[in-house]
Amino acid sequence: FITKLDSGGVLWPDVSENFTTLSGQLSNLHKVLTKEETPELQNLVLLPLMTVGHDATLEQLTAGRIPCLPPDSIPNYLRTKLDPDIEKYEQDINSEVNSMPDQ
Repeated sequence: FITKLDSGGVLWPDVSENFTTLSGQLSNLHKVLTKEETPELQNLVLLPLMTVGHDATLEQLTAGRIPCLPPDSIPNYLRTKLDPDIEKYEQDINSEVNSMPDQ
């Protein structure tokens, strides 16, 4: 997918369909984990597969950009908010803009 994105060969209907499928699978997993019949699964944490050393498959899939996926980088990939430094910088810019007199 990343290789196709870089080369411009992405068909957006296919991407949308893949993400819809992924969303459906995650929704089904959520339903299974929240059922009362499976309390032993409710206390487990699901994390992406992490590699400590070099991962040739990951490197090939990412065209050499990501040779390994160390555990300390997972929060950055799963982050839904901006990095705190970037968020503060953006707030500073917005404050500066809002404090400027209208011209």
